[in-house]
Amino acid sequence: RYKLFAQNKDLKVGVVGYSTTTQIQNPDNRGTLDDAIKFTDTMVTTKEAVNAAFDTALTTVRGDTTDIQMGIRSAASLFSDSTTSKKYIILLTDGIPNVAEGVIPTVKTDGTGFESAYDMDVFNPTKAEVKGLETKGINLISILIHMEDRELPICTMTQGEIQTMYETIGRPISEAGEKPTYLDVSQYIFGKETNPTTGTNYYIPTDEDIYDYITKSVYDSLIGDPIK
Repeated sequence: RYKLFAQNKDLKVGVVGYSTTTQIQNPDNRGTLDDAIKFTDTMVTTKEAVNAAFDTALTTVRGDTTDIQMGIRSAASLFSDSTTSKKYIILLTDGIPNVAEGVIPTVKTDGTGFESAYDMDVFNPTKAEVKGLETKGINLISILIHMEDRELPICTMTQGEIQTMYETIGRPISEAGEKPTYLDVSQYIFGKETNPTTGTNYYIPTDEDIYDYITKSVYDSLIGDPIK
């Protein structure tokens, strides 16, 4: 992030979290914009302000639900209405969404997790939010970590919905399991690296690779399309 500031004196940055604290602070507000936290109320213009935002993010208690839809919507709201500025959202996630606008997972009676969390009522609104960035002139760079080819532990999708997902991502039904995998869902929402829903996707297999992807691939793509 320091190098980007050095490259462009007009750079503005915002920081948003979406691992929902509403699960802890106000469960009734899950599935709303309260699922996202703005660690910068507006775009900031100094590396010191960005550092402070990340320090706050790292020390903030996070909840158990992941509302990517509201994270994207909250991040998009930080941008001005300018039609000449280059606008980017860099999304980092090591999970798939299990809550979306108006869709709240059922909490187990013992409070240890969710009875149902992964279904099209969550995936489709999230995908629409991703796709909708195009009409807002916002470029999405998705950094998708640990999207394993491992079946979801909980899935309430119908067989028809599962088949639709497989057809969308081009996965042969004969090769699929009874439930979609994390990779299936991620590709359904964000697309593949070669065919993203919008913007650019980086599928990162391990934590050790995150730094290199961000400081090289993502940085080079931003510098290659200079930010105004």
